[in-house]
Amino acid sequence: MDKPIRKAVRCFLIKDNKVVVTKYKEGNKKAGYYEIPGGKIEEGEIPEQTVIREMREETGLKIRNLKYKGNMIIEYPNRIFDFDIFICNECEGKPQDFEENTSEWIEINELLKKEKIYLI
Repeated sequence: MDKPIRKAVRCFLIKDNKVVVTKYKEGNKKAGYYEIPGGKIEEGEIPEQTVIREMREETGLKIRNLKYKGNMIIEYPNRIFDFDIFICNECEGKPQDFEENTSEWIEINELLKKEKIYLI
């Protein structure tokens, strides 16, 4: 059986030993989880465009000076995720609160101590 492949991106926005994350609100199946911003590559987009769009949609931040770090493939029983990973340290604005999630800067060491995190 061929598994569907989902092309997506993640962007680690890092500055002063902090990283920007999203955290899902109650009512979402991922409520309480911290996640690195990113998402599905839409038809006609290149990965860099997706990163910029998703970061804006999920955090309110406008990013620039992206650096491609590599590709990661994760295979699950019913699908495959094919991620392009980026890093960035330049942005405009402040993380914002949205209907489904909040976004915030968090110390990297503190994030790694959390029980509910999706780094990819």
